[in-house]
Amino acid sequence: LADNGYDVTLLANGIDEDVGSEEAHGVQVIRLRKPKNRLVRILAFPWRMLKSALSLKGQVYHFHDPELLPIGVALKLIRGKKVRVLYDVHEHLPKQVEDKPWVPKALRKPLSKFINFAEMSMAKMLDGVVAAEPQLVDRFTRTKNVTLVQNYPSLTEFDLTVLPKWEDREDLVTYIGGISHDRGAIIMIDAIEKVAQKAALRNETVQLILGGKLQDQSQLMKDCQSSPGWKHVDFRGWQSRDQVVDVLRKSKVGMVTLKPIANYVEAFPVKMFEYMASGLPVVASDFPLWRQIVEDAGCGLVVDPLDNDAVAEAVDWLLTHPIEAAQMGANGQKAILEKYNWENEFLRLDQGYQKMFGAV
Repeated sequence: LADNGYDVTLLANGIDEDVGSEEAHGVQVIRLRKPKNRLVRILAFPWRMLKSALSLKGQVYHFHDPELLPIGVALKLIRGKKVRVLYDVHEHLPKQVEDKPWVPKALRKPLSKFINFAEMSMAKMLDGVVAAEPQLVDRFTRTKNVTLVQNYPSLTEFDLTVLPKWEDREDLVTYIGGISHDRGAIIMIDAIEKVAQKAALRNETVQLILGGKLQDQSQLMKDCQSSPGWKHVDFRGWQSRDQVVDVLRKSKVGMVTLKPIANYVEAFPVKMFEYMASGLPVVASDFPLWRQIVEDAGCGLVVDPLDNDAVAEAVDWLLTHPIEAAQMGANGQKAILEKYNWENEFLRLDQGYQKMFGAV
């Protein structure tokens, strides 16, 4: 938005030592102190957001976190027709709740139904919904002004004209994103042990790069480190956007073997599109939607994400078939250029904003 002439301010969580205001990439960033407690974050932090949002006197308020829905409604009630308020939906929240381990099993269904009712009721009070996936558009058809804007890679961020040749890449298998059991962390680590054993017979080495934040850090790290494959892992933690681009440019395989959780099966895998933009063949979970994307583009292999032998075989095949793997990487890039890119998606968002500014 800022690159296209809009005056944009971002309100976001900070940390205790990282609060205040600064300009970054043409965006005014205001960092609010982040609560340490989850309950405080859910109940108290949104109202801190409301106070700051009102002080900005914006024309359009566009928020991405479901816990901010009451704040979106409050902004609309307080400022009325003077503003437009948009709810940007990334995930199927009711399905997500059903898979949360911290929610008692007996409460998951009723809580999911309540959240669905509350989310829909509040969304109807706003001026529009921006949905990141087609399935979410279907969910919000009863609200007004639902716009599909998918989170595809930017052609400017992943410069497809200067990517390194396949033979210049390293024997790196990479996963970038949130790291958890549900996202296949242990299976990937177990699989890389099998891949490394096969590589050793060829007098080669292979490494798995894990980039991202660990969910449930203490226990998950113990589980990861207890796998024999951990010695082949380069754990890098959270990565900046520049670091993500850099590591993908050096890698040969991109991993996206999430478990068949309800919220993942029908979701569009952002990280897979980033791998494709970087010219990486992908090893992806064999979900119907993901299989269709991979097979249509010819950009990789799909596997049973619960079978570390199948995951290992797919990775090893790509590493030992460089001509085919390089072609899959090129196919993925082509699909990004022609279809799965942010520049195409932004046109819809921009058109929606233009209509709103004309109506405010």
